Amino acid sequence: MENLVPVNDWVVLMVMDASGSEGGIALPEGYADDAHGNDGDHIRERNQLCQAAVIAVGPGWKYSGSLRVPLDVVKGDRVMYNRADAKLLRREEPMIVALRHHCIYLVVEGGARQVLGGLVTA
Repeated sequence: MENLVPVNDWVVLMVMDASGSEGGIALPEGYADDAHGNDGDHIRERNQLCQAAVIAVGPGWKYSGSLRVPLDVVKGDRVMYNRADAKLLRREEPMIVALRHHCIYLVVEGGARQVLGGLVTA
């Protein structure tokens, strides 16, 4: 798994909270019981935000032929993503997942980035 090189706008993450208990956002009991037979446990699992460390980043998506749009995350960033959006690459600890760049919701402060005078630098 050390030689993973994502393509285009894919990002590879090392999951920091596989259980979702520490960095995950918990939905309240009975949150999404609905008329379609989905129980709250199923919906909570699908909508669980997890925290992970970015371990590899693709070069960005292609735009107008050979131009590439760079991604907003860098190796070492800590991010929050929806568990349902991830593709599992390695099940044993530490879990490794891949997902599209647009599926990342937040960059958590204290990762690889530093804030200097209001400017974010990688």
